[in-house]
Amino acid sequence: LLAIRDTEMSSFVVASADLWLRRAEVEEKRDKVHKESKALLDYTRKAITKLTELKRMLEKFKNDVEKQQVEQMADWQTKLVMMDSKERQYILQVSNYKDKALAALAIEDKKRQYAAAEKYLEDVLQSALTTPGL
Repeated sequence: LLAIRDTEMSSFVVASADLWLRRAEVEEKRDKVHKESKALLDYTRKAITKLTELKRMLEKFKNDVEKQQVEQMADWQTKLVMMDSKERQYILQVSNYKDKALAALAIEDKKRQYAAAEKYLEDVLQSALTTPGL
């Protein structure tokens, strides 16, 4: 009777020890998986934070580009208006110079005509003074 009990007891002890070892292995695996999960969760959180930061930077860059485009277009528009004004001013100045040049030519032409008329009159007077019979 004692031998059967010892066998049952030793089987129980062996089974308990085996269960205890398996339990320890499972807990060790669970701890390992828990640590890996925690590391992955931390990595994921950092990745999400970095992604959010990059999205903000991208949005800021888009806004900066749009702002610079608007400023550049306004600057070009201002320069275009200035250039248009300068063009009109230069066209007017060229036109004025042409009127002045034409006026100078007309004055020179009148001076030549006056000089020619004066010379003709002088020649007629000279000829009248030198002609004997009058």
